[in-house]
Amino acid sequence: PSIDEAYLDVTENKIGSTSAIKIAKLIQHDIFVELGLTCSAGVSYNKFLAKIASDYEKPHGLTVIMPKDAKKFLADLPVEKFHGVGKATEMKLHEMGIFTGADIQAADPLVLAERFGLYGWKLFQKANGIHDSAVVTSRQRKSVGKEKTYGKLLYQIEDVKQELINLSERVADSLKKHHLKGDTVVLKLRYSDFRTLTKRKKLSEKLSEAEALALVAQDLLEEIDYDDTLGVRLLGVTLTGFGAEELRLDMPD
Repeated sequence: PSIDEAYLDVTENKIGSTSAIKIAKLIQHDIFVELGLTCSAGVSYNKFLAKIASDYEKPHGLTVIMPKDAKKFLADLPVEKFHGVGKATEMKLHEMGIFTGADIQAADPLVLAERFGLYGWKLFQKANGIHDSAVVTSRQRKSVGKEKTYGKLLYQIEDVKQELINLSERVADSLKKHHLKGDTVVLKLRYSDFRTLTKRKKLSEKLSEAEALALVAQDLLEEIDYDDTLGVRLLGVTLTGFGAEELRLDMPD
């Protein structure tokens, strides 16, 4: 199964290499040596093509799509391989006689836009190798949360409260790492019958300490009228409401 994926803009890079292919090979090598895991990589001149390329030879391939080859590469792809084309869109495209990238390339973009709105125009552009979405290397964090699913169900409220303490400590560690404080605590609880409850509380002051976070989470547990006959399958504790103090982070936890 796939673990995760990311986009990298290597126009400027730490090793000073002018070859994106070389960098992709080095990343694959380092991941395998350090973690014993394989990964696929796609190299191209925009995000859409790099994503298509990375999916082409899983689990340990390296596919490169050069600008001169892009339209031919895309022409051979079935429409369902284009990002955003689900079953419903695929059926509508088939009804229009569009089955491959070549068919999209030959289609009237105005007709596509009329049928699918803005996505129709974007689909036409993608099929022609045009995609100007930038690689975003930072983002604003809106919340920090931790969840845990329990193979052995929790019944006693004291056990649930202890798990809330454990989760709060993990959240606090992340908050400390990123110098964050928030004023809204969210509790998530899922019973064995998969009924999921969420409860939140906005505080008068921002907090980041594990003890304070756990106390609020435990108060929320009391407020949801906990049923100890069902058994808890999942618990989650989240802190949000960072406001103006929210930091821009390179990567999520």
